[in-house]
Amino acid sequence: MKISFRNSKKTWIQLTDGSAIGSNYLLEKVHNRLDIDLKSHKLWRFASKNVSELSSTDKRILNFNKRFNRKK
Repeated sequence: MKISFRNSKKTWIQLTDGSAIGSNYLLEKVHNRLDIDLKSHKLWRFASKNVSELSSTDKRILNFNKRFNRKK
């Protein structure tokens, strides 16, 4: 099942625990190369810029993260 995001410029990375984060966020928050390497061993699925292959469970996780990670 292929899903195109509205903001196709973002690249999503899904970790083994089921969470999904944007690659921009990951690169902004890590401070050195070791931190990137520590996080990269958890990488499970990498979504390309334009189209990502996500299951319905993955889509629910992304929707959940969108709903509950908003700044109030």
